[in-house]
Amino acid sequence: MAIVPKVGFTQSPELEIDDVRVVGEIPDWVEGTLLRNGPGTFKVGNQRYRHWFDGLAMLHRFSIKSGKVSYSNKLLESLSYSWANYVLGVCNGSLPITFHKSDGGI
Repeated sequence: MAIVPKVGFTQSPELEIDDVRVVGEIPDWVEGTLLRNGPGTFKVGNQRYRHWFDGLAMLHRFSIKSGKVSYSNKLLESLSYSWANYVLGVCNGSLPITFHKSDGGI
């Protein structure tokens, strides 16, 4: 039986925060937007993805202007996302993993 880690393999809700609390001070000359992507959810229906690279994608946006920070995120409605929600289950992982009988695989 495979051990499935649970730490970090969570759901990230979609959020929009207009004024993120900043500890310290952001210099006046700092202004712009940072986009970051990564896994946003590891669960579809009652099933879970079991590898970091297989989580459904989420974009994160941090915007800085006049010393204030805003944040929002959004799950990408990719082909994998659409298919997983259509079948209400986890699609095949994207990593080319081979299972060997010696590893307890198929």
